[in-house]
Amino acid sequence: MGDAVSHATPLALDVPVPVTLQIYDLGTRDELRVVNRVLEVFGTGVFHVGVEVHGTEWTYGRQGVRPGVPKSTLGHTHCESLVMGYTSVCPGNTYELIRLLRSKWTAESYDFLKQNCCNFADELCRWLGVGAVPSRVTTMAGAGAALVEKGDRLGGTPL
Repeated sequence: MGDAVSHATPLALDVPVPVTLQIYDLGTRDELRVVNRVLEVFGTGVFHVGVEVHGTEWTYGRQGVRPGVPKSTLGHTHCESLVMGYTSVCPGNTYELIRLLRSKWTAESYDFLKQNCCNFADELCRWLGVGAVPSRVTTMAGAGAALVEKGDRLGGTPL
């Protein structure tokens, strides 16, 4: 009999593809770019980030998880592309992963300090097998969240 031909989508790629963290200065104002250059000396900054894989950049914000054209998120100024590593996750499984993550990363659950684009990018990168987002990208949001939490514990007293 003839050989059977499989048309099933592979679960993993034979040749891994890059996963790139697209880093943006928050907003488009020159002042924020200058602030980030100063904060860079201290190993931190105020950033918006997206994860590029299979030619699509995935971002998270007040509208939930969204696909986009790499390096072109509106409202922010692209400043760096950082290759996080390579993934063998095929496009179909990447889209399935995004579908599953959307249930956690909803527009309603967005929080500028506690559940933001940096946290989403970190989780997506881990699922794609390329490790955590560098702390210099996530430090400021974490510090801000800690300050807010400390203020809440002090009865809302301004710090």
